[in-house]
Amino acid sequence: MTGTAPRSTSGLLSRGVSKKTMVMVGIVITITVLTMLYSSFQLQGEYHIWRNKLEYKISELKVLSGKPLTAISKTTAVAYEMYIYVGCTISPFASVLWHFNQAVKVCDAKNNDNQCSVKLKQNYDYNELAFKAKDWLLSEEFGALLNKSQIIVKLDDDTIIPKETLDGLVQEFSESDCLFAGNMRYYGDERVFWSDGPLFMVKSAYLHKMLQENAEVMDRFRKAEDVQMGALLNIKDPKLVCNVDIDAFRHRYYEDKRLVIRFNPYIKC
Repeated sequence: MTGTAPRSTSGLLSRGVSKKTMVMVGIVITITVLTMLYSSFQLQGEYHIWRNKLEYKISELKVLSGKPLTAISKTTAVAYEMYIYVGCTISPFASVLWHFNQAVKVCDAKNNDNQCSVKLKQNYDYNELAFKAKDWLLSEEFGALLNKSQIIVKLDDDTIIPKETLDGLVQEFSESDCLFAGNMRYYGDERVFWSDGPLFMVKSAYLHKMLQENAEVMDRFRKAEDVQMGALLNIKDPKLVCNVDIDAFRHRYYEDKRLVIRFNPYIKC
Protein backbone atom coordinates (compact mmCIF):
# COMPACT_ATOMS: atom_id res chain seq x y z
CA MET A 1 0.00 0.00 0.00
CA THR A 2 1.44 3.21 -1.08
CA GLY A 3 0.96 6.20 1.17
CA THR A 4 2.26 9.70 1.66
CA ALA A 5 5.09 9.92 4.14
CA PRO A 6 4.10 11.89 7.19
CA ARG A 7 5.49 15.42 7.30
CA SER A 8 8.18 16.06 9.77
CA THR A 9 6.90 17.87 12.80
CA SER A 10 10.20 19.69 13.08
CA GLY A 11 9.87 20.86 9.45
CA LEU A 12 6.43 22.26 10.07
CA LEU A 13 7.65 24.00 13.18
CA SER A 14 10.68 25.34 11.33
CA ARG A 15 8.59 26.77 8.50
CA GLY A 16 6.12 28.18 10.96
CA VAL A 17 8.84 29.81 12.98
CA SER A 18 10.51 31.19 9.85
CA LYS A 19 7.29 32.73 8.63
CA LYS A 20 6.59 34.17 12.02
CA THR A 21 10.15 35.45 12.27
CA MET A 22 9.89 37.14 8.88
CA VAL A 23 6.71 38.88 9.93
CA MET A 24 8.37 40.09 13.12
CA VAL A 25 11.43 41.27 11.23
CA GLY A 26 9.21 43.17 8.81
CA ILE A 27 7.42 44.83 11.70
CA VAL A 28 10.71 45.77 13.33
CA ILE A 29 12.06 47.22 10.07
CA THR A 30 8.86 49.20 9.52
CA ILE A 31 8.98 50.60 13.06
CA THR A 32 12.69 51.44 12.65
CA VAL A 33 12.11 53.27 9.33
CA LEU A 34 9.15 55.20 10.75
CA THR A 35 11.20 56.10 13.82
CA MET A 36 14.07 57.33 11.66
CA LEU A 37 11.72 59.39 9.51
CA TYR A 38 10.10 60.89 12.58
CA SER A 39 13.51 61.69 14.07
CA SER A 40 14.59 63.25 10.79
CA PHE A 41 11.52 65.49 10.60
CA GLN A 42 11.94 66.34 14.26
CA LEU A 43 15.58 67.30 13.73
CA GLN A 44 14.64 69.43 10.72
CA GLY A 45 11.97 71.15 12.76
CA GLU A 46 14.40 71.76 15.61
CA TYR A 47 16.96 73.07 13.13
CA HIS A 48 14.53 75.59 11.65
CA ILE A 49 13.48 76.70 15.14
CA TRP A 50 17.18 77.09 16.04
CA ARG A 51 17.98 78.95 12.82
CA ASN A 52 15.03 81.30 13.24
CA LYS A 53 16.30 82.17 16.68
CA LEU A 54 19.78 82.90 15.31
CA GLU A 55 19.00 84.63 12.02
CA TYR A 56 17.10 87.84 11.52
CA LYS A 57 14.61 87.79 8.66
CA ILE A 58 17.18 89.00 6.15
CA SER A 59 14.53 89.58 3.50
CA GLU A 60 13.19 92.48 5.56
CA LEU A 61 16.42 94.47 5.25
CA LYS A 62 16.80 97.38 2.85
CA VAL A 63 18.31 96.16 -0.45
CA LEU A 64 20.85 98.15 -2.46
CA SER A 65 20.38 97.61 -6.19
CA GLY A 66 23.52 99.19 -7.64
CA LYS A 67 21.71 101.32 -10.21
CA PRO A 68 24.06 103.48 -12.34
CA LEU A 69 24.69 106.99 -11.10
CA THR A 70 22.64 109.83 -12.54
CA ALA A 71 24.28 112.92 -13.98
CA ILE A 72 23.50 114.78 -10.73
CA SER A 73 24.86 112.11 -8.41
CA LYS A 74 28.08 111.86 -10.43
CA THR A 75 28.94 115.40 -9.42
CA THR A 76 28.74 114.41 -5.74
CA ALA A 77 30.32 110.98 -6.05
CA VAL A 78 31.44 109.42 -2.79
CA ALA A 79 35.12 108.73 -2.17
CA TYR A 80 35.62 105.03 -1.59
CA GLU A 81 38.58 102.68 -1.36
CA MET A 82 38.70 98.96 -2.10
CA TYR A 83 40.89 96.22 -0.72
CA ILE A 84 41.37 92.58 -1.67
CA TYR A 85 43.08 89.78 0.24
CA VAL A 86 45.50 87.89 -1.98
CA GLY A 87 47.12 84.57 -1.16
CA CYS A 88 50.41 83.27 -2.48
CA THR A 89 49.65 83.63 -6.17
CA ILE A 90 48.18 86.20 -8.57
CA SER A 91 47.25 85.73 -12.19
CA PRO A 92 49.43 87.94 -14.42
CA PHE A 93 46.24 88.99 -16.24
CA ALA A 94 44.20 89.78 -13.11
CA SER A 95 44.66 93.51 -13.65
CA VAL A 96 42.43 93.42 -16.74
CA LEU A 97 39.58 93.50 -14.20
CA TRP A 98 39.17 97.17 -13.27
CA HIS A 99 38.53 96.62 -9.56
CA PHE A 100 41.50 94.30 -9.15
CA ASN A 101 43.67 96.89 -10.86
CA GLN A 102 42.47 99.73 -8.59
CA ALA A 103 42.03 97.93 -5.27
CA VAL A 104 44.68 97.70 -2.58
CA LYS A 105 45.94 94.11 -2.83
CA VAL A 106 46.93 92.77 0.58
CA CYS A 107 49.49 89.98 0.22
CA ASP A 108 51.33 87.54 2.45
CA ALA A 109 55.00 88.14 3.22
CA LYS A 110 56.12 85.36 0.86
CA ASN A 111 54.24 86.74 -2.14
CA ASN A 112 56.79 88.52 -4.33
CA ASP A 113 54.36 89.40 -7.11
CA ASN A 114 54.83 93.00 -8.26
CA GLN A 115 51.04 93.46 -8.30
CA CYS A 116 50.92 93.39 -4.48
CA SER A 117 50.08 96.78 -2.95
CA VAL A 118 50.81 95.84 0.66
CA LYS A 119 52.86 92.95 1.98
CA LEU A 120 52.12 91.91 5.53
CA LYS A 121 54.87 90.68 7.85
CA GLN A 122 53.59 87.09 8.04
CA ASN A 123 52.30 84.26 5.89
CA TYR A 124 48.80 82.86 6.41
CA ASP A 125 47.12 79.67 5.29
CA TYR A 126 43.46 79.34 4.36
CA ASN A 127 42.51 78.52 7.96
CA GLU A 128 44.12 81.71 9.29
CA LEU A 129 42.29 84.37 7.31
CA ALA A 130 41.03 86.08 10.46
CA PHE A 131 44.65 86.51 11.62
CA LYS A 132 45.45 88.12 8.29
CA ALA A 133 42.38 90.39 8.50
CA LYS A 134 43.35 91.54 11.98
CA ASP A 135 46.92 92.36 10.96
CA TRP A 136 45.66 94.31 7.95
CA LEU A 137 42.90 96.23 9.76
CA LEU A 138 45.32 97.32 12.49
CA SER A 139 48.08 98.31 10.06
CA GLU A 140 49.21 101.85 9.28
CA GLU A 141 48.41 101.27 5.61
CA PHE A 142 44.78 100.50 6.40
CA GLY A 143 44.59 103.51 8.71
CA ALA A 144 45.70 105.70 5.80
CA LEU A 145 43.04 104.10 3.59
CA LEU A 146 40.36 104.91 6.17
CA ASN A 147 41.46 108.52 6.46
CA LYS A 148 41.09 109.25 2.75
CA SER A 149 37.76 107.52 2.16
CA GLN A 150 34.12 107.77 3.16
CA ILE A 151 33.38 104.16 2.32
CA ILE A 152 35.56 101.04 2.55
CA VAL A 153 34.77 98.20 0.13
CA LYS A 154 36.12 94.69 0.63
CA LEU A 155 36.11 92.39 -2.40
CA ASP A 156 37.28 88.84 -2.95
CA ASP A 157 39.96 88.50 -5.60
CA ASP A 158 37.47 86.50 -7.70
CA THR A 159 34.58 88.95 -7.45
CA ILE A 160 33.30 90.19 -10.82
CA ILE A 161 31.45 93.53 -10.85
CA PRO A 162 31.14 96.40 -13.36
CA LYS A 163 32.50 99.76 -12.22
CA GLU A 164 29.20 101.59 -12.79
CA THR A 165 27.43 99.00 -10.62
CA LEU A 166 29.84 99.37 -7.71
CA ASP A 167 29.75 103.16 -8.04
CA GLY A 168 25.96 102.97 -7.81
CA LEU A 169 26.05 100.65 -4.80
CA VAL A 170 28.48 102.91 -2.95
CA GLN A 171 26.42 106.02 -3.68
CA GLU A 172 23.19 104.34 -2.59
CA PHE A 173 24.89 103.02 0.55
CA SER A 174 26.31 106.43 1.45
CA GLU A 175 22.87 108.04 1.21
CA SER A 176 21.25 105.40 3.46
CA ASP A 177 21.24 105.10 7.24
CA CYS A 178 23.11 101.81 6.97
CA LEU A 179 26.60 101.50 8.40
CA PHE A 180 27.32 98.08 6.90
CA ALA A 181 26.13 96.45 3.68
CA GLY A 182 26.68 93.13 1.92
CA ASN A 183 25.16 89.67 1.64
CA MET A 184 23.93 89.90 5.20
CA ARG A 185 23.62 87.15 7.79
CA TYR A 186 22.93 87.18 11.50
CA TYR A 187 25.42 85.36 13.73
CA GLY A 188 23.78 83.77 16.74
CA ASP A 189 26.66 83.53 19.20
CA GLU A 190 27.69 87.12 18.62
CA ARG A 191 24.15 88.41 18.01
CA VAL A 192 25.50 90.70 15.31
CA PHE A 193 25.10 91.12 11.55
CA TRP A 194 27.89 89.99 9.24
CA SER A 195 28.29 89.74 5.49
CA ASP A 196 28.67 86.34 3.89
CA GLY A 197 30.05 86.69 0.41
CA PRO A 198 32.52 88.32 -1.92
CA LEU A 199 31.57 91.96 -1.31
CA PHE A 200 30.80 94.19 1.64
CA MET A 201 30.91 97.92 2.39
CA VAL A 202 31.43 99.80 5.65
CA LYS A 203 31.28 103.51 6.37
CA SER A 204 34.83 104.55 7.17
CA ALA A 205 34.07 106.76 10.17
CA TYR A 206 32.17 103.97 11.91
CA LEU A 207 34.83 101.37 11.15
CA HIS A 208 37.52 103.71 12.49
CA LYS A 209 35.49 104.17 15.69
CA MET A 210 35.04 100.43 16.24
CA LEU A 211 38.71 99.69 15.60
CA GLN A 212 39.47 102.03 18.49
CA GLU A 213 36.78 100.66 20.80
CA ASN A 214 36.36 96.99 19.94
CA ALA A 215 39.56 95.69 18.30
CA GLU A 216 40.16 93.04 20.96
CA VAL A 217 37.16 91.03 19.74
CA MET A 218 39.15 90.11 16.62
CA ASP A 219 41.42 87.87 18.71
CA ARG A 220 38.58 85.36 19.09
CA PHE A 221 38.62 84.37 15.42
CA ARG A 222 40.98 82.22 13.38
CA LYS A 223 39.40 81.47 9.99
CA ALA A 224 36.03 83.24 9.64
CA GLU A 225 37.24 86.74 8.76
CA ASP A 226 33.78 87.79 7.52
CA VAL A 227 32.16 86.91 10.85
CA GLN A 228 35.12 88.59 12.54
CA MET A 229 34.28 91.86 10.76
CA GLY A 230 30.68 91.57 11.91
CA ALA A 231 31.79 91.04 15.50
CA LEU A 232 34.11 94.04 15.24
CA LEU A 233 31.34 96.31 13.92
CA ASN A 234 28.91 94.94 16.54
CA ILE A 235 25.74 96.10 14.77
CA LYS A 236 22.54 94.61 16.17
CA ASP A 237 19.97 97.05 14.82
CA PRO A 238 18.61 95.83 11.43
CA LYS A 239 17.96 99.43 10.41
CA LEU A 240 21.72 99.99 10.30
CA VAL A 241 22.53 97.23 7.82
CA CYS A 242 21.66 96.82 4.14
CA ASN A 243 21.59 93.86 1.79
CA VAL A 244 23.27 94.08 -1.59
CA ASP A 245 21.27 92.70 -4.50
CA ILE A 246 23.03 89.44 -5.35
CA ASP A 247 22.39 90.04 -9.06
CA ALA A 248 24.60 93.13 -8.91
CA PHE A 249 27.80 91.08 -9.09
CA ARG A 250 29.17 87.62 -9.85
CA HIS A 251 31.49 85.38 -7.88
CA ARG A 252 34.09 83.23 -9.66
CA TYR A 253 32.13 82.90 -12.90
CA TYR A 254 30.44 85.12 -15.46
CA GLU A 255 29.25 84.35 -18.98
CA ASP A 256 27.30 86.11 -21.71
CA LYS A 257 27.20 85.76 -25.51
CA ARG A 258 30.55 87.51 -25.92
CA LEU A 259 32.51 87.13 -22.68
CA VAL A 260 33.37 84.33 -20.26
CA ILE A 261 35.28 84.90 -17.01
CA ARG A 262 36.08 81.92 -14.80
CA PHE A 263 38.28 81.73 -11.73
CA ASN A 264 39.73 78.48 -10.44
CA PRO A 265 38.91 77.63 -6.81
CA TYR A 266 41.23 78.83 -4.06
CA ILE A 267 44.74 77.51 -4.63
CA LYS A 268 46.70 76.22 -1.67
CA CYS A 269 50.39 76.90 -2.20
